Formats: sequence, structure tokens, C-alpha cells
Amino acid sequence: MTNKQFLLGLLCIGSLWLPLACKSNTNPMTSGSMVPVAEPTRSVPPTPLVLGQSYSGSYATQVCVSGSGDIDVLDYGKDAINIYSPSGMAVTSWKRFVDPYDMALGPAGNIYVANTYNDRIEKYTPQGKLLWTSSGPDIYYPTAISVNASDQVEASDYYSGSGYGILQLNPRTGVVLKQWPGASKSYDDFFGIALSNQGEVYVADYDTEAINEYTSNGVLLKTIPASASELAGITLNNENTDIYYVDGEGQISEIDLATEQVIHTSSLTSPASWQVSVDGKGNVWTYDNHNNSIIELNPDLSLKSWIKLP
Repeated sequence: MTNKQFLLGLLCIGSLWLPLACKSNTNPMTSGSMVPVAEPTRSVPPTPLVLGQSYSGSYATQVCVSGSGDIDVLDYGKDAINIYSPSGMAVTSWKRFVDPYDMALGPAGNIYVANTYNDRIEKYTPQGKLLWTSSGPDIYYPTAISVNASDQVEASDYYSGSGYGILQLNPRTGVVLKQWPGASKSYDDFFGIALSNQGEVYVADYDTEAINEYTSNGVLLKTIPASASELAGITLNNENTDIYYVDGEGQISEIDLATEQVIHTSSLTSPASWQVSVDGKGNVWTYDNHNNSIIELNPDLSLKSWIKLP
């Protein structure tokens, strides 16, 4: 199954049961529970690390690493965030979402979540305390989110107004500050967004197989061909000189923004998830849902480590 088939399946299935389930389900918060397991050590294939927590029936969509090195896994299938220590020990898990598509970490370590089928964006402390829930017009199916070093927050919204929308939110209150359409009002496939430290917004155009760069006010600056089909998640490197993207086959590629050329491509034996992130050291993170594994790549997209979950 390609990323395209899975992504469209998520949206189609969700749209069928949303009126009955999600609209009336606020998914009340529950406190996180500690998951005690033996302290492991990180490993590299072909000897994967096995943690004592089952992910059977789940689908992880994003992996982010905090400044302290904790590994946060967003679990779409189980409506939860699962947090692991830098060595891979399961620390805690909190379940309070409805089919979340994406998350991002702010400069203070706070966690921003695109709580997709609850039609909202939420901000949490690293310990899971809710700080705010988004408010504003036409927030419906937020699918991707990005936060830069200045705590500027941008998100894509699948059914915002008359078409796809890009939202800028106040990082202190969650109020929508700006909202503008993407490449066209009929455009219906934004699954990746990345925000530079200067405020430029990069959006993965799933249909045209390109990455569009906008100003923070929605003015299109340029279109960068991605040389790949079915674009999903994207993220910038820490220097904001390169952009990583996930394609429909689950491989990750790196584009040099100066030359607009692909300079590295991963060689994963099993597809990545459809989102990707970069940690403070420049390493690239994603999730292998076929093998229930957290994947860490070097900046050049060579494999660094692989954490296997049962």
C-alpha cells in the first residue's frame, strides 16, 4: 500500500463516520500512565531494539525529539502521544485525541497537535497539560502543523472555508491570526507544511508534486519541483537551507533550496510514515508502520538507528 492509498483511505473513512462520532465526541483528557519496562540501549539494524509496549492496530504519523532527547510518537491509530526516554524506555502515554495527523515541538518544548477529527489544534506542555485549544473561523480537519524558533505557528486545514487553508495561530492563545487559501481554492491535498525561522511557509502540494513557498501573508514566492509523486510530510533542516519530504513510496528525500535539486534520498527497506521531523542535532526522524519501528536517519539520510516495537 502506498502513502497515497493510506492517506486517502484515512480521509474517506473519517468522512463517513465523522458526523456520528467525531462531531459529538470531545475525547475528554485522561492523565498519562507510566509504562515500566526494562531500560534498553539503542541499536542499529539488523539487531533492533524491542520495547515492552505493543503497537498492534495503531498507525503512527509523526515522531519528534525534544531538546532533552525524549522521543514523542504521535499515534493516529490509538489517538495518543507515547513518550520514550533518549535510550528508548517507554516513559508515559496520554490519550486525548481523535485521529491526530501531525504534531510539532515549539522552542520551549511545548507540543502542538493537529487534532484532525476533533477539528482543532491544541497546545500542551511536555507533561501533557492542555494550554489552549484553537479558536477561529472554519477550522476543520487540520492535517499538518509547523512551529519555528520564534514560536510562530502555521497549520494546514483540509476543509477551511471554500477550499484548503493555511492558518497562522497565536502561540499564546490559539486564536487564528491569519487564514489564506493554498495553491487554489479547489486544491484538496495538503499533508505537509514547514515554517522557516524567517517566516516563510513551505507547503507540500500533493497533486502537483511540488513544494510551494509563500510569505507569511500567503503570497506565492516560488514553486519547487520535488521530482517525486504523492508528496506527504515535509520539514526544514535546522539551518533552513534544505527541505526534507516524504514521497508516496515512503522514501525521504532532501532538496537544497538554493539549487532546488535533490541531494540525498533514503534507502529504507520498508516505507516511512507520511510525516518527518528534524531534531536539534540535525538528525531526521520518521516511523516505519510496516515494522512498528522508530527510524532515526543522519542528515544525509543514511540510517542511524532503528527502534523496533512489538
